Amino acid sequence: MNRKAYIKELEREHNKIIHLFDQLESDLDKEEVIDHKRFCEILLELKELMLQHLRSEDDAFYPDMKNRAIELHQEALLPALGKYIDDMKLISTKAFKLFEDCNIDSCECELDTEFIRNVKEVRDELLARIRSEEKSLFHIYKGYFLDKLV
Repeated sequence: MNRKAYIKELEREHNKIIHLFDQLESDLDKEEVIDHKRFCEILLELKELMLQHLRSEDDAFYPDMKNRAIELHQEALLPALGKYIDDMKLISTKAFKLFEDCNIDSCECELDTEFIRNVKEVRDELLARIRSEEKSLFHIYKGYFLDKLV
């Protein structure tokens, strides 16, 4: 695996997720959806991107980090990785429940205040998670694999 390209792709996906949520900001702040179709299209794009991104992290990023931590006898990192994985599962579950409850694939949902507040909650948790990954785990990953020859 080209780890340099891989981590850059994860960072690009994070930026895209942030950008998509930024496009919803006005509706979320007002707790009122002006353009129902546009709102649903953005949520659908978020859903598809998040599915791909989470699958990639689950299949490659976290196992790679865990294996390298074990190789380098950095066992102290393992509980933190476990916590990141568990926390992300909770955020993912909440996000995908939101998408399922709304049937976002066919845009057949009531975009009421409660739904909008749930979207805001998922956004806030996900964006906090992205910042946390980029400030800590991504730097560790780069240190493990990119800052020196492995």
